[in-house]
Amino acid sequence: MEILNLTLSQMLMMFTLILVGYILTKTKIIPDNADKTVAKIATFVFVPAMNFRSLLANCTVENFAKDYKLILYGLAFILVAILISYVLGGLFVPKASGNPEKEYSKNVYKYAIAIANFGFLGNFLVLEMFGDEMLYKYIMFTFFPVFFVYAWGLTILIPKKENAGKGKLGFLKNMINPGVISIVAGCICGLLGLNKYIPDFLDKALVSAGNNCMGPAGMLLTGIVIGKYDIKTLWSDKKVYMATLLRLLILPALFALLTKAINGGEEMMIFVLMLFGTPFGLNTIVFPAAYGGETKTGAAMALISSILAIITMPLLYYIFLTLL
Repeated sequence: MEILNLTLSQMLMMFTLILVGYILTKTKIIPDNADKTVAKIATFVFVPAMNFRSLLANCTVENFAKDYKLILYGLAFILVAILISYVLGGLFVPKASGNPEKEYSKNVYKYAIAIANFGFLGNFLVLEMFGDEMLYKYIMFTFFPVFFVYAWGLTILIPKKENAGKGKLGFLKNMINPGVISIVAGCICGLLGLNKYIPDFLDKALVSAGNNCMGPAGMLLTGIVIGKYDIKTLWSDKKVYMATLLRLLILPALFALLTKAINGGEEMMIFVLMLFGTPFGLNTIVFPAAYGGETKTGAAMALISSILAIITMPLLYYIFLTLL
């Protein structure tokens, strides 16, 4: 019951912040472009600070030799998830071939099925519930999922007309981003033992920016984005409910059973449930918005899944970490 209560408490706290962001938008207390500002601060400051500091402190040669398999397991799990998304994506948007709008909508569902909010929300929950050492292992586990968010996700979520003519250069540009850079830099600095040369004030700044600010900023951003839409229209898409059922229950249960079948252990079970059992992320809103794509479906996914995750995440943890 301790893990159930802890998970439920964290989810209710996060939902409170989502509600605050929603109210700030609806009451016009913040400007219309506040979502872009918060997203940039989180993307360029808070997430890199958390990634870099955790890896700097924990990614020693000894720890890496012991935990490198987590990277390979994370790669295997995310590849299976992407494969499943190609199979199921066509069920949500059938007969999309030759229709640019339908093809794009199909890509949104493919991304949503494969990629959950394992970064903003997952990192924060792991840190709050299990501490910095577990966060380091979780970041190792999600190294390749983060890679595919940009290598694959950004590519399919940008409308084709924006990708035209970019070829391999566009793919490489997607890799040069704060999230990937902070992980690589954190690993290198940690393995070289450079953490002992980091001044105390800088270490505290990294902790404050990453550990203390990243999670709340991500949830406020979710509420701000949802607040820009009419709630009634977001509730009406039945396909979003089916996708939410997959995201919050079916897929995490499937991967949790797979983890149990390979004797992955309790830590990997926690990481798998974070990777696949968290709500839909905001990239189905942020990426399309930046390049002129459709964002309503992503907003509906974020709203419905964030509310239902208050029930499903504690339930999944109770089932797979206690009963089984």
